[in-house]
Amino acid sequence: MALRISDIIAQTSASFARPNLFRVEIEAPGFAGNPNLNLNCYNAQIPGLSTVGTDKDMGLRSIAYSKIYDDVILSFYCSEDLWELRVMQDWMNIINSPITNSLNFYTEYTTTIKIIHLSRTGTKLDDGTVGQNERTMTTTLHEAYPKKIDPMQLDYGSSDIMRMTTSFTYRNFTQAWGDGEQELPDWEDEDRSKPDPQQTIVKNRFF
Repeated sequence: MALRISDIIAQTSASFARPNLFRVEIEAPGFAGNPNLNLNCYNAQIPGLSTVGTDKDMGLRSIAYSKIYDDVILSFYCSEDLWELRVMQDWMNIINSPITNSLNFYTEYTTTIKIIHLSRTGTKLDDGTVGQNERTMTTTLHEAYPKKIDPMQLDYGSSDIMRMTTSFTYRNFTQAWGDGEQELPDWEDEDRSKPDPQQTIVKNRFF
């Protein structure tokens, strides 16, 4: 039986992911709970992943030998008191003291960042009402910290909301699909709470 145009529209109108359905959860060191920071993040990225290989040999083969996790860029709307900028600058001052230029311990300035993509479908509650949008994928950046704050433009001719863009680097990331929890294996190193930088786990599949 041939599909009608109405059938195709019905199947595709709600089946494509939307880039504007997401939320970000950040716990900046020294700022316990950041509802405004999370709420004002209007632009995020699902991180990219690259594999580094050798030059091609005589058999035209390139052998993979390393994995590269691309930095993630997050953009924020700024409150009137520029609180979001203050949080990021204070965070970077924790990394490197502006007075002594000394570096802090790695564990003192790294944190976990979650980038959660949402579906258009809401979770059905017990009373029959529809709650929050269901999660389609949760990307967790492990041991993340801000690497760069872009300059912020001031302009007499603009009345737009001020924005701040920050680049984050991290050790690696894991992903969970749907509302399921990320299942991490037991790591062989002493710190089992940290994932291995050579592996990315996506729902019990290593690649």
